[in-house]
Amino acid sequence: MLRVDVIGPGSTGHLLMVLRCLRPLRIFCLVPQMRRVVYELVRGFREILMEKCVGRFMRELASTKLKSVKGESIKILVPRVWANPRNFNFDNIGNAILALFEVLSLEGWVEIRDVIKERIGPRHVIYIHLFVFIGCLIGLTLFVGVVIANYSENKKLFQS
Repeated sequence: MLRVDVIGPGSTGHLLMVLRCLRPLRIFCLVPQMRRVVYELVRGFREILMEKCVGRFMRELASTKLKSVKGESIKILVPRVWANPRNFNFDNIGNAILALFEVLSLEGWVEIRDVIKERIGPRHVIYIHLFVFIGCLIGLTLFVGVVIANYSENKKLFQS
């Protein structure tokens, strides 16, 4: 009879199992080129993140400080009649980013497109198509361009 003992959290066996999961990371010590590639990826992420922060700041500045308000807008209170689809919604920024990330990953974007088409109208589907096109082509090109630029820059530093 085969008996398997349960390894409890915090035990030595659990620690060894965690360390065993880290074994594939030895490739970075064995192959210096792989270490440089990972280093370039990390540097590229930093630059892309900095660009995102600047873009966020500019959007916040434009949406709050640069608006011109010339009069009191008419406010109408109406009950909420929109029923959210079960998989996504755009009610807050977190859910909107999650839905757009799902569209960008090309997993289930057709369902989101179809819901938008039937709820809002066919001309609003253009946004999803443009988002997929621009996100996949331009975003991927930007990411690869930053990584290649960092790699060639550091290649010059390592050679000299």
